[in-house]
Amino acid sequence: MTAPDLAAAATVTEIASGVVEAATRRLAAAGSIDDHQVLAYDLAHAAAAVATAKGLLDYGAKGDIEGRITCAFVADAVGELAGKLFGREADWGVAPGALDGTRDFLTRFRAPEFLAGINEAGPRHLDDDFEL
Repeated sequence: MTAPDLAAAATVTEIASGVVEAATRRLAAAGSIDDHQVLAYDLAHAAAAVATAKGLLDYGAKGDIEGRITCAFVADAVGELAGKLFGREADWGVAPGALDGTRDFLTRFRAPEFLAGINEAGPRHLDDDFEL
């Protein structure tokens, strides 16, 4: 089984964050959001996923299952971003290939064998009061 790689997950998350930041700048400079609704919608979803991925990095450091869940989420989130971005890089304000540095990570952590190996819920790491 592929071991989690949180250092790579952090790098991939930062690459994706750079794409989100570029699109945010592009959208802000465009003027009316009404004229760029598709970008605004896709950017909102991408920004939420990237922010969640950043938050999961701490969770991933708590153990093996947590690390595997984190890597799977990061790979899925960046894969979804790639689908939104491909062919529309100019709209997002990035160069074609902006996510090329994430390909190996996505290949490893979106693989069906890796995902099938996550066969238990990750611990929540909550205080007893919250665990109820």
